[in-house]
Amino acid sequence: MASSTLCGSPATACCSTWCRMRCSLLLPMRRLRTGCRTSSFQPMMNRPQSRKACSSHRSASNTRPRAPAASSRGGASSICDGAMGGALPGGTPLASPLVVGAGSAAGSPTRPRPQAAAAAAAMAALLGPVGRFRWRVRAVPGGARGAAGRQCYDLLVIGGGSGGLACAKEAAQLGKKVAVVDYVEPSPRGTRWGLGGTCVNVGCIPKKLMHQAALLGGMIHDASHYGWKVAQPPHDWRKMAEAVQNHVKSLNWGHRVQLQDRKVKYFNFKASFVNPHMVCGVSKGGEETLLSADHIVIATGGRPRYPTHIEGALEYGITSDDIFWLKESPGKTLVVGASYVALECAGFLTGLGLDTTVMIRSVPLRAFDQQMASLVTEHMAVHGTRILRGCTPLRVERLSDGRLQVTWVDLASDKKDTGTFDTVLWAVALLVLEMKTKEELWMVGRRQLGFRRGD
Repeated sequence: MASSTLCGSPATACCSTWCRMRCSLLLPMRRLRTGCRTSSFQPMMNRPQSRKACSSHRSASNTRPRAPAASSRGGASSICDGAMGGALPGGTPLASPLVVGAGSAAGSPTRPRPQAAAAAAAMAALLGPVGRFRWRVRAVPGGARGAAGRQCYDLLVIGGGSGGLACAKEAAQLGKKVAVVDYVEPSPRGTRWGLGGTCVNVGCIPKKLMHQAALLGGMIHDASHYGWKVAQPPHDWRKMAEAVQNHVKSLNWGHRVQLQDRKVKYFNFKASFVNPHMVCGVSKGGEETLLSADHIVIATGGRPRYPTHIEGALEYGITSDDIFWLKESPGKTLVVGASYVALECAGFLTGLGLDTTVMIRSVPLRAFDQQMASLVTEHMAVHGTRILRGCTPLRVERLSDGRLQVTWVDLASDKKDTGTFDTVLWAVALLVLEMKTKEELWMVGRRQLGFRRGD
């Protein structure tokens, strides 16, 4: 049996001690650094008898092995495993290397040669007192799984709303490896929802469905004027809410299927930046996942804001994040605010036959044409919505019967008044929240990563 060196080529008489030492030390280190399988690693064998393969031996010992796409298994250490420890694969201590000679069976230990012992001692010195290599974690652009469980992509989108999903799908169609990270922070009332963002879950879709329910009630009311003898039935909020929520959940599932069809990876956890090209996500179970990408898109949108300076606002109020997911009717409702969200919610609540009041501090629909805004509020008042102008709430208290007592002040006369409601819906400061959200995202995505404005 012809003996060979560590690199696998036949050893020759011309191989010097330095050549054998280099083969004994550098090749295993290269295999460790690149994550190659080293389960076939064997110490230096007997001195060879021929000179023919000297050049091939040297070239093989200088060849850097190719790194595999994933971490190695079967007892071999890799960059993902972190360290090899103080032993060779198979559990053999470095201080006692095996020597397989031509006259012995493969794998049967014999007495170690001085050269092999010297190589093992040098390896142990390189490993250090703790017996392990320490590697730097580097971002790997492109597709493969990186070190320590990190997954690498061409594009990472943070936010699974309309903008984030559209961005991810378009990039995937162009052949890029894409991942979407989406997480919904529960509202103070504990409301949460699935993939799709505000529009699908707590915005356009459920709002239009509830408006449709209100319009159908109005048609039944008007039917008698056209000869239809139809009694006005009471509205069943529970039945409507169940149908709306089931439809929204079907859209959540549809978005996940679309991502899967386009080979876009979906992660349901909250992400935070580690560096400009890496984020760390924490799952519900506390498991951390590192994701790196050449490009990261922030498309997190905004959330309604509670006026926390008002006593009881956070404890007893709800927002548009909750109104569409209520299992029971909100009953008599006070809507605080004059944005389009406030007026839309008040409109369909009135259309469903609920006693609804809108409290406006200054002007309705501030960013809209005021002539049109006046027509909207006049139309709402004619159809049964009560409008309180120039008023702002001071506090919200819960009564013994479970209802809410709201105290407000008239800004023109400084007169205080109170009212009792079943539900208080806050629809204020949406524009302020969006501006604040953009500033926070800028701070996370730029300032905390070492960038300045204008970079």
